[in-house]
Amino acid sequence: MTLHEALKALNKAAYDAIRAGRDTTMHPDLDRQSLREIAWATDKLVDDNAPAVEVER
Repeated sequence: MTLHEALKALNKAAYDAIRAGRDTTMHPDLDRQSLREIAWATDKLVDDNAPAVEVER
């Protein structure tokens, strides 16, 4: 697994956790803001570590 693939998996896990914790009745104490911040941070990590793409002209 490459670093970029691992970061994408971490990012997906963050968004999966947000979706899994949507039910405020079942998870009233879940810190949803922290989960959103983790998702945003991993978005940036994925973008910043994306492999370079060369464009032919």
